[in-house]
Amino acid sequence: SFDLVVTSYGLANANPEAALNEIHRVLVPGGSYLAAVWEQAPADVACDIILRHACVGPNPFHAVDGKDVVGNFQCPIRTKHPTALGQPHHLESLIEDANMSVMEVSNDEYPLKLGKTKEFAFKALTLPIRAELTELQQSNHYHCDDAAEAFEDILKEGFMVKFRADGELGVPYNQYKFVVARREFEDGDAVGKPSKTRRNKSMAFSKIKAQLKPTDVRQDPIIFDVWNRMKPAASDKIYKTLKKQLDGYRRFKEVKLLDAAPSPYTNTSVTIAADYPNASVLAISKSLNVVEGVRELASVRDLHNLKSRNLDPVNMASIPDKSFDIIVCSFGLTFLSSPEDTLAQFRRALKPGGTLIISVWEDFALRQLSDSIIAQMHSSGELEDLTVTGSLPNVLDQLLPYAKPHALENMITKHGFDVNHVDHETARIILSEPSCKTDYGENIATLAIRPFLNELEKNGENKNAFKDAKRAFESILRDPSLVTRDKCGNLVTTLPSRYKIITAIRPHEDADGFLDSSSKTKTTDQRVRIKFDDIPK
Repeated sequence: SFDLVVTSYGLANANPEAALNEIHRVLVPGGSYLAAVWEQAPADVACDIILRHACVGPNPFHAVDGKDVVGNFQCPIRTKHPTALGQPHHLESLIEDANMSVMEVSNDEYPLKLGKTKEFAFKALTLPIRAELTELQQSNHYHCDDAAEAFEDILKEGFMVKFRADGELGVPYNQYKFVVARREFEDGDAVGKPSKTRRNKSMAFSKIKAQLKPTDVRQDPIIFDVWNRMKPAASDKIYKTLKKQLDGYRRFKEVKLLDAAPSPYTNTSVTIAADYPNASVLAISKSLNVVEGVRELASVRDLHNLKSRNLDPVNMASIPDKSFDIIVCSFGLTFLSSPEDTLAQFRRALKPGGTLIISVWEDFALRQLSDSIIAQMHSSGELEDLTVTGSLPNVLDQLLPYAKPHALENMITKHGFDVNHVDHETARIILSEPSCKTDYGENIATLAIRPFLNELEKNGENKNAFKDAKRAFESILRDPSLVTRDKCGNLVTTLPSRYKIITAIRPHEDADGFLDSSSKTKTTDQRVRIKFDDIPK
């Protein structure tokens, strides 16, 4: 019954699993859910300190099952924790368990104002423990002076609560997370309204669904092209990650970089070769067109430090062991025949201490476009018998094999890498550039339903399925909630898609001669491992 549901920090004080299931129930198919939760809040720690002093006071106490006990009185346990859902991925996992898809996650910091007087600040700060303080007062176990003294100590400490420049008391360094999710179409969800004028069709959608055979959508050349066209949306962030690594090397030292499975629509390897003359860049791809494209660009820009080879990253036997300082694979892992073998090859080709950079999509903001196209076709009478979009073959599941949290990180670690950093980013998919028509934009928008449209034309159910889908796509271009233009004039999806960039290190091992205990003298190449406790605080 609702298109939008919003919870602002209150979810942490409820039963989140039950609440999210109810939110899923009341959301219309395609409806949005917005949630904000605290990740870090110094006030939460301050509340624990004040509550303990308010209950214990000057009396001796002991702990039983983690609860403070004074004499025969057991101190009340807090029922409200603002940061209860602040652990990494916790809220996202709960949302996905409630059959909603996470579309965007953003993090930010917000200072809390408590007022100009200490009395008002104390009331505002202790709001999460108000029920427990009231319980102490009613049971005559409230040590008011000790609670006030604890509050004064917190003010003197100056981290959890401090005076702001405007004279007000405030809590700095509060970090929060803002999550945008979407309720997907499912079995039993009707899309669009049936047309009054029905066509006489011999084949129902349920029969079509039964005839759809499981296929590897990655073998479709159109889907492969669409996949490559989506990569430029994230190319700037990939370049910045590479630049950060390359800047760590001296400019006069040669750095060997391998670009595995690059896209023909991004020029990351060309840009790196042009910006870093000391970098020796090799681009490899099983697509001859990609290889020829890189060679042509290298020739036009006179880049002698950029080479390309027609080589499948799954089998790089011709590349020597420990020969590259950096290996980057930008969204290419999904379309390789064996990602496991590819990672093993990457590890073999990396020098000890070398860096592996891999990016993968976590979610696409394309389901909305496909759902809208289906709804348009249905309402215009082109899909009379279609009532359930959730039964469509899920192409995106095949194209998002690493969408599950930690799936790729675990695979990388399994193959002998140390995951050093994970960046979660968002980007809007480019449907067309200012000078281009919307031809490939239509292909991107229908990515999730392409096998179904193929089956409609093949079985004669709708011989103009793709043309009808194109007309539907052109009609939704006027909907700013689905499609808009960026500052460069590109036609882009309004909602961003999520991806992550993983930076991993190939560690040194005994076989590298780095940890050879038989050597009695240290060489200049040996590094000193520093324990955390040895680092000055």
